Amino acid sequence: MKKVLFISLLSLSLFSCDRFTEGVVRDIDLPEHEPKLVGSLLADASDTTLVAIVSKTKGLLDTGNDVLLENALLNLYLDNALLYSWDTQDPMMGYYNRALADTLGAADGTFKLEVQHPDFDPISATDKFPSKAVVSNATIDRGGASMFGMSMDEFTISLQDIPGENQHYIITLEYSEVNDPFWYDLDINTDDTRAQTLSFGSALLLSEGGIDADLNLTFTAFLDSSPFPDDIQYRIKVKTLSQAGYFYYTSIQNYEQAQNNPFSEPVLIYSNMEGGYGAFILSQTAQVHL
Repeated sequence: MKKVLFISLLSLSLFSCDRFTEGVVRDIDLPEHEPKLVGSLLADASDTTLVAIVSKTKGLLDTGNDVLLENALLNLYLDNALLYSWDTQDPMMGYYNRALADTLGAADGTFKLEVQHPDFDPISATDKFPSKAVVSNATIDRGGASMFGMSMDEFTISLQDIPGENQHYIITLEYSEVNDPFWYDLDINTDDTRAQTLSFGSALLLSEGGIDADLNLTFTAFLDSSPFPDDIQYRIKVKTLSQAGYFYYTSIQNYEQAQNNPFSEPVLIYSNMEGGYGAFILSQTAQVHL
């Protein structure tokens, strides 16, 4: 009886393998893709130029390079009053730029971005400026960390709570040498599990998670400063995000983690645009020099 059972299972297994190697072909009719307008503007209160991107969605089987759309018109409103309107497109990059007479500022009220294009219905999104980060303390421990045999500087920053607001931050670090007028981005790392890495290490995303409390974060710069410790100066930037901004950058972080991972689920980039896709995000940035 056991021999019969064994032979039966073997036959079934071989038969199944044959069917598997033969393959099954099915014709699946994919629905026709209807392109949607895409518009994005990430604006900080310190910006002196507005830079927007306008494009369209593509279908699964669409080929060719992504092309930014021409002939778009962008309108920025504050409490339904028009602040800026522009249609000037950079001929090299394809972005829509609008130079300002001064910084954008962080006026109270609701900002609305509207994107128009002759081939699509208009799309729009609203956002408000979050409060600027209150940096109560920032310190540097030169040579306080080491990695790969290199001596690295360690930083601790304290962010004061703003009662009643859910704060979200992006923290970046720049360095410059004495008498050098330029600043250079640095990759940073932290063991704090509350922080998420953005842009593959060039920024940290931190949120208070709805709990009113001061935040302290310690992180390390990927720079061997031991040969010239007295010649390096640092600048910490703390960008405060709106709620929409936090959702957007969290989706970016999830997308980056999913890259080159065949087992990851598809990741959708956050969109707050009504009638289409894209992100309209407002922020404020505080700086600390060390």
